[in-house]
Amino acid sequence: MRLTVIEKIDYAHRLFNYDGECHNIHGHTAKVEINISGAVDDKSGMVIDFKALKSLIRDRLKKYDHALVLNKEDPLIQKLSGAAKIIVIGGHVREGVEPTAENFSGEIYRDLVKIISGFTLYQYMRVVSVTFFETENCGATYTEVDGEWDA
Repeated sequence: MRLTVIEKIDYAHRLFNYDGECHNIHGHTAKVEINISGAVDDKSGMVIDFKALKSLIRDRLKKYDHALVLNKEDPLIQKLSGAAKIIVIGGHVREGVEPTAENFSGEIYRDLVKIISGFTLYQYMRVVSVTFFETENCGATYTEVDGEWDA
């Protein structure tokens, strides 16, 4: 059975290594769609209670909400330190990761996989995909097959 949860976050970012308008700080209201699969429990009739699943997902997403998300190499980090909620994206994957929809979807996917695999309560579930819609019409989807992309 596949479950889908959709959440929204408001964030600002800039693409430090991009030559174009997105090099400037700007904001988005992103829609994040998470797909989880698992077996339906015979007793409860559920894979997981949606309330528990939404709480787990919201806890992972709250670090980005109303934050300025930057590349680890961006000099604005030092200039704005203490003046803004700054999040660095992708530092655990490789240096110089830009806060794009592609990298958001991969980072959120990996965060959820770590959390779900760390609890015996969730061991029968798996993250199928995370789609990060930077705008209403444009998004990037990361799936378990895309894991090799991080190498």
